[in-house]
Amino acid sequence: MPQGWSVAGRRLEFGAAFPSGKLVVKHNGQVEHEQKLASQGTWDIPVDGTTYRLVRTKGFLAPKTELFSHDGDKVPPTNKLVTPSPAAAGSLCAAHGAAASSACARCGTFVCVQCAGPDRVHCQPCSERLITEAEKTAAAMAYLAPAPVLAIFGGLFLALLGAGAGLLAVFIAKRTESKALKIAAAVALYGVAVVVWLVLLAVLMPFNTSPR
Repeated sequence: MPQGWSVAGRRLEFGAAFPSGKLVVKHNGQVEHEQKLASQGTWDIPVDGTTYRLVRTKGFLAPKTELFSHDGDKVPPTNKLVTPSPAAAGSLCAAHGAAASSACARCGTFVCVQCAGPDRVHCQPCSERLITEAEKTAAAMAYLAPAPVLAIFGGLFLALLGAGAGLLAVFIAKRTESKALKIAAAVALYGVAVVVWLVLLAVLMPFNTSPR
């Protein structure tokens, strides 16, 4: 799924551009802002009259990219456009009883302007949960890193086996908090992939070397 953010009815998403892509801000399908990006740096992004800050830092597999509000709060990423839901007339903020401005797109809780999350789409608790989930997913994806290496050295067979091992390693990493278990599972799965590949080579080698 494409990486991006939903902010106040706008969609912030990456596109191809030199040197390292661009960020596009769209509203109702129309481009409001485009910003060319490098692999590292910070950029001020105007969104609905407010300035957000995009920060890119060096990552293990690719640049780590995060979006922050003008108050410095991290904005939760979304895989597609999520629009704010206006609160019904007379509804009150669940936190302190003030007039509600919107309903959280995730849980439906009524919030006022003060209690809305940094994206003005979710409530603060849901924003925090979404950020935690995104960070956990990003950390789990690191266990796919050995798969391309196996593909380079082992060709198609090992590439397929490595991809399968990597996907299983990511699946396990998402479902456990134990770093030791994550590493052990990844090492075991990639080890099995290499062993299976070696067995396949041993079985197929006689057919490739037999006289014709």
